[in-house]
Amino acid sequence: MTMKNLFKILIPLFVSVSLSQNLITDIEKYETGEVKEIKYFKEINKEIELVKVKVYYKNGKLEKEENYKDGKKDSKWIFYYENGQISSTGNYKDGKEDRKWIFYYENGQISSTGNYKDGKEDSKWIFYYENGQISSTGNYKDGKEDRKWIFYYENGQINSTGNYKDGLANGKWIFYYENGQIEVEQNGKNGQPDGKWTYYNEDGTIQLEEIYKDGELIETKEY
Repeated sequence: MTMKNLFKILIPLFVSVSLSQNLITDIEKYETGEVKEIKYFKEINKEIELVKVKVYYKNGKLEKEENYKDGKKDSKWIFYYENGQISSTGNYKDGKEDRKWIFYYENGQISSTGNYKDGKEDSKWIFYYENGQISSTGNYKDGKEDRKWIFYYENGQINSTGNYKDGLANGKWIFYYENGQIEVEQNGKNGQPDGKWTYYNEDGTIQLEEIYKDGELIETKEY
């Protein structure tokens, strides 16, 4: 699309169009007059392309900052809460989330951080409680939980730990009471109970044992 054709299409629709520093700026406003969105276009190889967008809350604070390349989401993006605090920030490549992203609570504390690859969660991720304590940590592969994960109580004590495969619980998992004593030891396969499950009382004594096969309970023993 040439610049001449762009103006034929855009001028009747845009609230305001200006030309500065080789950028065409489209300003959209709320009905009450506050700036709602600013789009930045640039002539690249005789074509007009969207390169950046800033979106605002009605109170005038930024809601998000976006970057584009070849019509796709690209480079750094930043999202904000209405109080001005960043809610998340990260990169896009070819329209998909890429590399490290960080997500925040409204109080500024990190809620989670990890990497993306081709728009899917990848490698190690860490999740936090609002008080800053880690709530869980583990790995992703192709957007699914993979290998060892650890979950924590808000006081820092381990809640549970085990492995995933293709997003499904697999192998041995151990769950703990908040005092650190084992609550349940269980085994599974492809997200289903499989093998021996042992339940404990808070004093460490065995309460119950169960045997599963392919998700079906086949034996129970009480103590």
